[in-house]
Amino acid sequence: MSVAQGHRLARRTLVAMARGEDGAAALRELAPVRLSKHLLLLTAVVDQAAERGHPEARRAASALSALHTVRRAAPIAAETVLRNPAVGSWALTTLHEMIHGRPDARPGHLAAITAGAAALGHVPAELELTAGPEGLTIPGLGRAGLPPGPVTFRANGPGGEPARLSAGRHHVALPPDPYQDSPHWQGLRRLPLGAPGHRMNLLADDLDPHRFPGALERLPRLPLAELRTWHERLQAGWLLLSRHHGWAAAECAEAFTVLVPLAAPPSGYRSATSRAACGCLAMSAPPGPVQVAEALAHEVQHVKLAALMDMFDLIERGPAADGFYAPWRPDPRPAGGLLQGAYAHLGIARFWRRQRELERDPGAAFDAHAGYARWRDAAAEVSEVLLGSGRLTAVGTEFVSEMRAVLDSWRDDPVPADALRHARRTASRHRARWLSKHA
Repeated sequence: MSVAQGHRLARRTLVAMARGEDGAAALRELAPVRLSKHLLLLTAVVDQAAERGHPEARRAASALSALHTVRRAAPIAAETVLRNPAVGSWALTTLHEMIHGRPDARPGHLAAITAGAAALGHVPAELELTAGPEGLTIPGLGRAGLPPGPVTFRANGPGGEPARLSAGRHHVALPPDPYQDSPHWQGLRRLPLGAPGHRMNLLADDLDPHRFPGALERLPRLPLAELRTWHERLQAGWLLLSRHHGWAAAECAEAFTVLVPLAAPPSGYRSATSRAACGCLAMSAPPGPVQVAEALAHEVQHVKLAALMDMFDLIERGPAADGFYAPWRPDPRPAGGLLQGAYAHLGIARFWRRQRELERDPGAAFDAHAGYARWRDAAAEVSEVLLGSGRLTAVGTEFVSEMRAVLDSWRDDPVPADALRHARRTASRHRARWLSKHA
């Protein structure tokens, strides 16, 4: 059974996504796919554990059965937990570990997902869990300070005692609002972002070991004062995005539910998303509102494309050995990576196309014009490469053709001559460096 089974996507939605039109509606239409994907992954974890005779196979199967019971009793609470990006990230990691015979695979952690759904939905449940060296993390809710080893979770339902975690003499009661701290419990903190016409509600996840995959350094639990600074910077960027780039704000409100703080790079800032943790925005502390707004406009493109690629193959299946030049990367890219980058930079170009009209400082205006010209032309160039590569499926060809049509329509936009020259010189230097290493 594929993720796309049981789901349909109107052609007009595909075209709108490619052209950057009404992406928020497209994300709403694609939202059930994300839930289906996570459920399929959890089922795959249980099946793999049983097939391989994993010692936690029975616990994982029991937890999945209990999760379906919770879904029937409290569907909204269950889906809130199930859609959490860390659920998908954990499931994919665990599948990989089991398939490759890793002894540290823990399929029984599925019980923690069920516990989170039961606690949030006030559904009676009793489950056996296991705490690790840093305590017991319940995906989407928080972390209990418990010693490593077996843990019993009990939830008594509406009107009963709070959900409770017990490990020998150690007991942790979840607070009525699990996103608040209480004795021996650290809840994920809310980061609501508001502006006229647009709201985005994020959870800051600086606890879950599976909150964001990959090699980027994730920050540990942020002190409250530091988290407030993050919130203020995000809010300033959100105001800019909402007031002047409403298309991106509407999409981000549908796309993102979790923020994972990253350590800052040696210079500048970084942002990232992952198909394995859909709905998560990972970023370092940005220096100002424009950087926040640009990062959001950039990263939401990746989320949209990842959601679409869960339904359709846009790239022909086969070895990913082709190494294409990407005007934004120092390394050769496979066709799938090239498509991701082209679509992301279409969004960046759209951002700078509007932002250059807003900048009053001459230096900032120059940078905005140059940024627009460079990424407009780069995304158009890569779209042409993809269309001629022979690597696109029929759906992928239609999608990239619509991207190219939008980029072609921007070719006649006037750009100051000095900014255009700067953009082209920068692009030429990048290509020359790449060729010197990879040609």
